[in-house]
Parts: sequence; structure tokens; C-alpha cells
Amino acid sequence: MVAGCSQNEILNESVDTANVLKVTVTENGFESVDSESRAVDNGAATNFENGDKIGVYIVEDGATVIQKNVALTYNSATSAWDGTLYYYEGADYIAYYPYDEEMGEMKSVADIQKYFSENKYTQDQNSAEAYRNCDLMTAEVKAENVQEGGDLNLALSHAMALVEFNIPTYAYKTSDEADAYTYGVPLGDLTITLGGTDYTPYNISTGLYRCIVSPSDAAFDINGSFMDVKVNKPVKFEKAGVTMTANQYKRYNVTYGGAPGTGVTTRPIEVGDYYYADGNIVPKDFPTVPAGCIGVVFSTTTNHEMALDGVTACNHGYVLSLKNASGNDYTDTKAWGYSLWTTTPSDWDAVGLTPVAQESLSSIVSDNAGLAYTNKILTIEATANDKSNLKHALETYGKPGMAMEAYAASDKTTGWFVPSVGQLISIVRNLGGDSDFAGAQVSDQTIYTKINEVLKKAGGEIDSNTSTKWWSSNVGTKASSTTGAFLLELSSSGKCEIWVDGYGSKNRVRPILAF
Repeated sequence: MVAGCSQNEILNESVDTANVLKVTVTENGFESVDSESRAVDNGAATNFENGDKIGVYIVEDGATVIQKNVALTYNSATSAWDGTLYYYEGADYIAYYPYDEEMGEMKSVADIQKYFSENKYTQDQNSAEAYRNCDLMTAEVKAENVQEGGDLNLALSHAMALVEFNIPTYAYKTSDEADAYTYGVPLGDLTITLGGTDYTPYNISTGLYRCIVSPSDAAFDINGSFMDVKVNKPVKFEKAGVTMTANQYKRYNVTYGGAPGTGVTTRPIEVGDYYYADGNIVPKDFPTVPAGCIGVVFSTTTNHEMALDGVTACNHGYVLSLKNASGNDYTDTKAWGYSLWTTTPSDWDAVGLTPVAQESLSSIVSDNAGLAYTNKILTIEATANDKSNLKHALETYGKPGMAMEAYAASDKTTGWFVPSVGQLISIVRNLGGDSDFAGAQVSDQTIYTKINEVLKKAGGEIDSNTSTKWWSSNVGTKASSTTGAFLLELSSSGKCEIWVDGYGSKNRVRPILAF
């Protein structure tokens, strides 16, 4: 037959559209098992978003995998799942979420559960991704319930169980306006132990913490503790003899004497407050600052920058990072050679900015365009190998696997950038307590001490490298080589100076962000 075919003869495979199944996916949340529990899981794992995927296996007689790990993708515009599943006579359809492209041949729900248990499950569930990977959902439709060209309803059910803790915390709003900024205070030193195993729960919202646990008929005990950081008081809670089956949900409301009420207190954000990546804030007068703080609020007015998400307006305040970003991994000695104002306009021409006359002190003091300057300079540094340290410092700061990954900024902020002269002056005035500071050299040790005290309370500090100083700009002076400002370094050299360019060893910068 092959020999009898000419080169012009093409065999086309025809697809019988009657074999295509009409797929629907449903998920009804965890099943509440007590009156205090809600009936539906409102978490990120079960509210499907555009681009979410499920995987489907088509298996015959529980032994032969006909189709392996077929991905169906949720389309929020149509509320449907993009992708095609065909009818196979005598075959079962097994679906799971969240999708894993590395899944091999799975012949049963039990195989999928075993894979997730060994490769995905973790007690460290303190991120949306980790929580989602622990919250495996599966569905199975037997062959006798599938017809050619018919409906395939994949009713996902949670393979694990959910324990939720509602813990009293301090909640605030900046005003009674509809667009008020709302924030809560993170718990201090929260620990949760389930059946003798320590868990790091997922903080889904203010005061609400979740743990995905393996179902078991055996009873286990719950033990937990945290610090009420407003009064610096340790609180413990416990529950004995808990049992959980698959798809089951239990919620526990923690109560204790002196706990904060359920209301929201009106309180404006203040300079000196402690900021967290999730948007929560600890008031400056609290005696304890829980772990996870990324910076200190040094201004409650901004330049109305846009957040990384392209939607959120960052008009609530500026935050000074607890740590320095570093560009010292680069071997070249020419760091970022740009100034905010200079006697050599070539630097300004390079970044497309208009020089500011040295005598125009008032315009420099009020200049809060640090983000715009940073973005212009980074654009140049992307193609200039001899001036790449600033780009390297900012792009690695807060990134996974890097030394400062704990200080990652969320996409609801601008991300970290280099402060302008006006923003540097705000730091000295507002955190250092020098209300008259106008940009000249800082030599008052008390200013350095005050800023350092604010940072140390949250686990930060001024750079201990005594070979560097805190540089900004010698505004109002005529120093020959230090006539501009862009770099902010904090160090304990005994004197804080405001300087410029960042040549030589001065490759560190203390970044800020707007939120």
C-alpha cells in the first residue's frame, strides 16, 4: 500500500466533532462541620482566576492511560475552560488542581494524591503559592457517566482538610472616606502546632490564618501562641481531640482577656510607623515590631506614583528600607555616575533631565521625583556595562534567592528606588528630628542616633561599614567633586554626610518605595 501511493497523495485525519465533550468545572468549597464555620472556602485556591489550569487524565479500566495530563485553562471572559477533551468509550476522566506540568502517568486519584503528598505538600504554607499547592482538589467521572458529545462535569473536591484560626488583631483605617487606607497589625511570634507538627499558616486576611492538613481518623491536638504586640502580652490557645476528614473545614475563634475588639479604629498613618509587604502597618508607639517588617514610613505625602500593578495609586507614604541594596558584586569601580544636580550638565543630558541651578535650593528641597530619575538611569544602565551597579543593586534587592529576599516589595507599591534630594532631606528631617535641615552636610551625631534607633527597633540598622557614610548632597556648597546627589548610604562612621555620585567603593544605596 505504501509503494502504491504517489507523492501527491495526502492522507488527512478527520476529527469527529461529535466526540468533543462539553466540559464544566465546579467546586463547592470545604464542607463546614460546625456552626462557627463558614460553608464556603473564600481563599485564592478555589476562586479560579484567568489563566488557572486543571489537569485531566483519561484512563481505561484503571490501567491504560489514553490521554496524560491534558491542560484546561480558565478563561474569565467566557467563564469557560479552554482546551479540548474527546470521548473515549469505556474510559474514566480524572481531573486535579493545581496543575503541574511535570506530572507523569497517573492512573487514579490515589496516584495523584500520592504525588502531591510527596512533591508538593509542606507545613510552610505562608504564601499563596505554597497554600495552593497544598490544597489539592480532584474529580473523577466514571466511564458509564460519560457519553459521546455529552457533558463532562468535573466536580472538584478537596483532598485535604482545612483548619482556620480567627485571631483578634488591631485593625485601622485612615479615615471614614470610601477610599481610606485600611491596615492591620501582624501578630508577633505566631506558632501553630497540629498533632505535634509545627505549621507556618497562610495569612489570608487580617487576623485570619489557615492550615491545610492531611485527613485522618486519628484525633490530634491543636496548640498555638502569639504576642499581643500592643501590650507585649503572650497569648496561648489550644484544642484537644480534633479529627478531620477530606474536604472538611473547621474554624476556631481565639478569645482572650484584653483582646482588641472587632471594630476598626480610625488612625492616620504616621512618620515612624513600620511597614510590611502585605500593606499592614505597626504604629510607631507599639513596644514590639513583629518579624516581617520591610521598612519605616518617613513621609505621609508622595508624588502620586503608580504601583507596579499598574492600577494602585501610591499616595499614602514613602518607606525607607531597613537595609542597604548593594552593587558591589560588580568588579568595575565606576558605579552609578549620575547626580541630581551638577555643574557638568552632561550627566543630565544623558538621562533627559533639566539641570537645577545650584542656587535654586527651594526647588531641590521639594524635589520628590526619585522614582522618575531612577527609571531613567536604569534605562541607560541596561545598555551601559560600566554603569551597571545601581541596576544590579535594585534588581536583586528583595528577589528570591538573594541575600535581601526578605525585603521584597509587593506589586501594590512602586518597588524599591533611589531617593531624590528632597526625599533624602525628608528622611533627615522627619526621622532624624532636624526640622531645619535644608541639604547641607549632616554632622550632628544625634540625627544619626535617632534614625538608627528607629531602624533597629524593626531589625534594621545603619550600615556598620565605617569606610562609607550616609551620602546625599552637599546642597548649598561648592565642593569640587561633590556637587550633586543621588546616592543614599547609611553607615555608623560617626558622621552622616550628604554627598553624590557613588564612585569607587560607594556602591551601596538605601532604597525607598511609595505605597
